[in-house]
Amino acid sequence: MQIVFVVLAEAMIACWLALAVLGPRRMDTANAIAVLRYSVLMRMLALMIALTPLLIFFYAMRNFHWETPAKFNTGGFAFLTFSAIVGLWLIEVTRVQIVLTEDGITRSSPWSGLATLKWSDVQRVGYSSINRWFSVEGAGQTIRVSQYLGGIGTFADIVERKVTANRWASAARSLGSVK
Repeated sequence: MQIVFVVLAEAMIACWLALAVLGPRRMDTANAIAVLRYSVLMRMLALMIALTPLLIFFYAMRNFHWETPAKFNTGGFAFLTFSAIVGLWLIEVTRVQIVLTEDGITRSSPWSGLATLKWSDVQRVGYSSINRWFSVEGAGQTIRVSQYLGGIGTFADIVERKVTANRWASAARSLGSVK
């Protein structure tokens, strides 16, 4: 069973490293004003956090005395599961991007795919202080824009310029604070 866990951990490490190296799938940005992505620092932090449980597992596997195979299996499963869970954040920060154009906003996300919303169709721009994201709603869809994306100030400027003030009034304070 030890070999199975080692192979799974190595495969997971290879996946996390490939995600970090390959980065996001590039969207068409020919007429883009700005492309919002998470910073390199945020991506590196997510990679380190995703790799940490696996590296601890390798250390624990070699240096700890596991009393029974069942305890080793439980420990191995716990490390792999925890790495997969924190790896979701790595997937988020390496794959999400928002493209802002004069016509609208387009989001590419591994969780919900591609979504485009024209500025003229925006019905409401809100802000969630708990999640730290702006939600751009209209035409039956919602595009969430994290406050931690690089270029968030440009997003705030464009929203204030392209969307009527009464539609972003509830997020006005937060839009002003990210500039």
